[in-house]
Amino acid sequence: MALDIILADMLQSHFIPLRKEVEKLTNGINMIQKARLANILGLIDKTVFNDLKQIHEIRNKFGHSFEASFANTEVLTFVKNLSTAKGKEVTTENSYKFYKSAVLECVVHLIEYLTEKNPEG
Repeated sequence: MALDIILADMLQSHFIPLRKEVEKLTNGINMIQKARLANILGLIDKTVFNDLKQIHEIRNKFGHSFEASFANTEVLTFVKNLSTAKGKEVTTENSYKFYKSAVLECVVHLIEYLTEKNPEG
């Protein structure tokens, strides 16, 4: 998933002198572990970290269950915890929209960090 790759790039760019060592580390951990490390280092804020946790839970639901859908009660609970859904009514009809918005916001946040860290690209 793109978030996984972008989080690894973010962590590697933070430790430029140790890039190879960080690459070895990030190759062995999952998305939420990368997000937790980025949060501890202050590279992402609490809102982005929470969204990444919810996205991770939703992704796991779909990866480990044939019955998973955005109408599933557990999935709806994770969607309701996304920053894009706070204070809004989440239904089976709009839950995927909130999920997509949260994923997009996380991607934008992570790419903005990488762009600021390395303006040449």
